[in-house]
Amino acid sequence: MGLKIGEAFKDRCFITVVATGLPATALVFTCTVIDESGNRAALVVTEESDGWYTAPFTPDAAGTWATEWSKAANPQLYTFHYPYKEFKVGGGQEDDIYTRLGAPSGASVSADVAAIKAETASLVTKVDAVDDYVDTEVAAIKAKTDNLPADPADDSDIDAQLAVIDEFHDVPAQNSALNAQINEVIGNKTDTTAGDSLVALAKLIKAKTDNLPVDPADESNTQGDLDTILADTNELQTDWVNGGRLDLLIDAIKARTDHHEITKAFFSATDDIITCNTNSSDLTLPSVVLPNITGTITHVYAGIKFRMIENTNAATNGLNGAQDIQVKESAAGAYVDAINLVDNQWLLAATTREGGDAAIGNIDIVAQVAAFNKTYNFIIDDNDVDQANLNLCDVQTFLIVSYY
Repeated sequence: MGLKIGEAFKDRCFITVVATGLPATALVFTCTVIDESGNRAALVVTEESDGWYTAPFTPDAAGTWATEWSKAANPQLYTFHYPYKEFKVGGGQEDDIYTRLGAPSGASVSADVAAIKAETASLVTKVDAVDDYVDTEVAAIKAKTDNLPADPADDSDIDAQLAVIDEFHDVPAQNSALNAQINEVIGNKTDTTAGDSLVALAKLIKAKTDNLPVDPADESNTQGDLDTILADTNELQTDWVNGGRLDLLIDAIKARTDHHEITKAFFSATDDIITCNTNSSDLTLPSVVLPNITGTITHVYAGIKFRMIENTNAATNGLNGAQDIQVKESAAGAYVDAINLVDNQWLLAATTREGGDAAIGNIDIVAQVAAFNKTYNFIIDDNDVDQANLNLCDVQTFLIVSYY
């Protein structure tokens, strides 16, 4: 399991009574946290519910941390379910990715990206619709202004025509009927007694049209704005296609998150008794079968645990000389050292039974344990004890595997 430095965490352990199999309640248990340097510290243990006990801790430095659950008195009377756990603190990738991405505004970075895509998905269609609409409007304006003179500022033709009309209008006696019609058309805005009334009106109209562009059909300004909008949306389209700038950034993020490591322990079946004797031969231990899951294994460490140890001899007994627990793939490869045992380890007084022990190796055996869906064998190489015999009870081996 991965933790950040300074991240508060609460370890849990389920404990049952060996004799009844029922949850162990209202008892005092111990949880010890161990840092990468081997420093040990007792945590505050609280019973949360029947058989479930918790212990909070906050790692203050990067490295590999572990927790160990036990009981000071008569531990053999209780079963600790997964009493040993390992935590990877400050793995580097988690902190680096979080710092680079920042906290997502929504539920996740993926949710933020999906929201952006939803907003931009129809942008090109909308811009195309705007472009079509503006083209239609400009065409309509052009149709209405096509009959304007080539040079709106040149009013010589207009002035000449208005002068003829004005001259005709200035003879009210001969053209009274026409004057009445003109006055009706222009809304009685002219004075039939004023010789320049129609010219003045025409010049008012001219003043309104003088500000029209030289080429009313020229839509270059509108088209320029649309070209800018289209250039921006085209850039978005380019960024989001496979291999585009934003697509490559997301691929880079995915490449990092795809390699986020997971660490799990996989246990063997239980062997009720394994006898160590004085014949200096390989002693077979239970095998571990890794499940058929997809993943690339990066680190592997071996471990062994037993509920009780018994010296059946009338003299003090223990390991005779340094020895090694070794591991190999069942179908191939050669045994490699996984856990180093020292001389006189598991030392017991004459005819004595004691609570069991657990040992986790510090040798990374990923070169031998390299794939899932395989069986891995355990032995104690050239096992030898001082006296016959030393019995290990309820033995399990396990592999702690980190993978992505």
